[in-house]
Amino acid sequence: MGLLDVRSGVLTGAQDAAALIAPIPGLDASSADEFTASMFHLGVLGRRLIREVCGAGGDYVFHLSGGYKAALPYFIGLAEGMRGLIDMPGEEHPLGLVSSVQAHVLHEETAGQMIPVPLRRLAWQTVRDELENVDKKKPRVPGRGRPMRPGKGHGTLYGYAYESATGRPQDDLHLTPFGEGLYELIDVVSKR
Repeated sequence: MGLLDVRSGVLTGAQDAAALIAPIPGLDASSADEFTASMFHLGVLGRRLIREVCGAGGDYVFHLSGGYKAALPYFIGLAEGMRGLIDMPGEEHPLGLVSSVQAHVLHEETAGQMIPVPLRRLAWQTVRDELENVDKKKPRVPGRGRPMRPGKGHGTLYGYAYESATGRPQDDLHLTPFGEGLYELIDVVSKR
């Protein structure tokens, strides 16, 4: 078993561990800023797993039980983002970053039986295209994610990865907490 410090990337314990514990800073958030920071750290975790811990072509199984139950949707979001890095048959430019992603839960009443959780695939191309207009030059507004400029994209991630303060899809856009995590995760893909 290994332990990964998400912030520093320091891995202690067995370097070839079959199981890895990675505490996520801020999951017990008491403010919008703390919640956004914790989602950012989930994206950092995904990126570190691919780049520094498992290497390209890894197989990932997320155990989504125990601890802070309200965070389960966010762990599922990370797993779905990482699933989007899997090369699909016939893909023109395969990445070779992730071979498989699964998620399971273990409820107290299931007598030790793992229950598979269905996961979507958030295609890395969609994530990259829709989040390429994050405005890195503008400061973050407290309680919101990084600002975005209107741009290309088909709106698949609107309301999930980015949102409008006015409710109009091309107005005053900013990353949501999920978007902060996806933005950090997608950094694992080199520009193509």
